[in-house]
Amino acid sequence: MSQDNINENVTHVGVAHCEPNLNNRVLTQSRNVLQTAKDKVLGKKVICEATLLFDTGSDRSYVSSKFVKRVRPKWITSEYISFSSFGGGKASKSNQCNVYEMSLVGYKGESHSLMAAEVPDICAPLFRPSVPDEEVMAFSKLQLADDYMNNRHVNVDIFLGLNPYWRFMVPNKTLQSKNLVAQESVFGWVLSGSCNIPLDRVSVTSQLLCINNVSESDLHKFWDLESVGISSKEAVSNEFSSSTVLQKFSNNVNFIDDRYEVSLPWKSEFAKQSLKNNEKLARKRLENLNLKFVKTPGLRERYDEVFEEYEKDDIIEEVPHSEVSSV
Repeated sequence: MSQDNINENVTHVGVAHCEPNLNNRVLTQSRNVLQTAKDKVLGKKVICEATLLFDTGSDRSYVSSKFVKRVRPKWITSEYISFSSFGGGKASKSNQCNVYEMSLVGYKGESHSLMAAEVPDICAPLFRPSVPDEEVMAFSKLQLADDYMNNRHVNVDIFLGLNPYWRFMVPNKTLQSKNLVAQESVFGWVLSGSCNIPLDRVSVTSQLLCINNVSESDLHKFWDLESVGISSKEAVSNEFSSSTVLQKFSNNVNFIDDRYEVSLPWKSEFAKQSLKNNEKLARKRLENLNLKFVKTPGLRERYDEVFEEYEKDDIIEEVPHSEVSSV
């Protein structure tokens, strides 16, 4: 960009470094290597592989909802957490997040505890081109924490903030080769820095944020969407947002023994008079399901297995016949 094209009223922040290199007439691009690691996480009944992203710009650690469903870690508590954008004077509205304790396995076999708050998504998948072989070979005697030899999309499962950073990183254990630095961690040696990659191997892209007379509310919206995928849910704008039903639902939600419990929304006298009888519809759906059982061998057994598991986990229970009544 020439000096004549620069607008002095625009502030540029968060620029992803991209610098063409014309040495030896081979056009290359300088790409950043993020601090990532692959690790195994011990779940309730399974062991899952996770991709970790280190970021000292975050106050705490986060785990994606998708990974929570896979590994089913130990629930610790629920906290109201607010997120503040860089340069913003106010934090976003607090959202209730579940906090889990996870057990991460080090590359020497030891276990490490991590407390992380659950968020819907950490960030969009990150494309990371492979690091040139000659640069990776400089660290060939080290056990690297991630795969740097192949192009791949990085789906971040766990976001490690500043709080646990130095518990997982080994101080004073670094090795540098050109613009890449390897630092020892409990998950292996983590690479970071930059490397030159031929332009025929990657597309030429860079991220540039231009801020010009942006209001506080717009700044919050931007970081909610673009920074780490954390955004407060939009307020419900329909007529049910302040209804008595939702208020009762909110007041009756409890977290007991690793699951949420809520009382059934029993019909009020007004609702009983307003709602239509749907017994015929329910019976028709039951008949259709029975026909599907007949046409699909084994389907009924799979249904039974699911309900037996629900009953075993105390999610459902059989209602005694004496308590069955018409409502």
